[in-house]
Amino acid sequence: MFTAKEWRSNMVSSGSFNNPSGHHNPNSMLVQSQMSIAENVQVGNFYLSQGLVSSIADFKKLQSVSAPSDSKIHLIDGVFYHSKNAMTPEVGDLKVSFDYAGVSGKVSANIGPPEYVSIIAKQQGLQLTSYETDAGDHLEILNIGQFTPQEIFDRQHSMNHVMTMGLRLLGWFLVFIGLSSMTSLIYTLVDWFPIVRELVSIGITLLNISVSISLSLTVIALAWIRYRPVFGVTILGMALIPFVLSRKRAQSMKRH
Repeated sequence: MFTAKEWRSNMVSSGSFNNPSGHHNPNSMLVQSQMSIAENVQVGNFYLSQGLVSSIADFKKLQSVSAPSDSKIHLIDGVFYHSKNAMTPEVGDLKVSFDYAGVSGKVSANIGPPEYVSIIAKQQGLQLTSYETDAGDHLEILNIGQFTPQEIFDRQHSMNHVMTMGLRLLGWFLVFIGLSSMTSLIYTLVDWFPIVRELVSIGITLLNISVSISLSLTVIALAWIRYRPVFGVTILGMALIPFVLSRKRAQSMKRH
């Protein structure tokens, strides 16, 4: 195993190296990453709630133009290097950069013009805060850029759809892993017979995939039945297809 130098924002213990001799990392960092948030954030004359402020995540690099008089601090491409030689840094050297997000007010030479944002929230005086819908959900959306209300909701629906599909796939995968762990005993029993072992392995894997899909569809269907009964019942019917087909096949084999 070999070691390589790289910039890291966290501590790496040299004691975990296979050969720590001659490779000693610092035990602490003189400068820690930190985020500062303004107490009052405004869009025009309106103050944003904490929920809206936390939605501002379009960070850009702040281009610093001057470095301190310390000879060990070098400024290269807007980044401060605390090093004897910034071109050949050593273990323990530091580099510090500044990022910003959310620009309002007048045009700045270092930062640039103020940004446009599109917000959906409730106005209370000069405060933009969360709006509670009839369903009990809290609505406060901030997007960087200029969008119509319909475009904002379409973007939000797309994000929710992607997240929902990801959670469904994760749920199916967890069910599949659980079933595979439960049925691994059958595979172990035939481990001594190579041909039988491979056939059993394929059969068990297909069975676990089928059952895990059916169980996942059942959970999804139960969630949909309350809001869209027809759609939920349709998904539930799809979940039952493997069980119906297996039962018909078993009955057909009994007749023969």
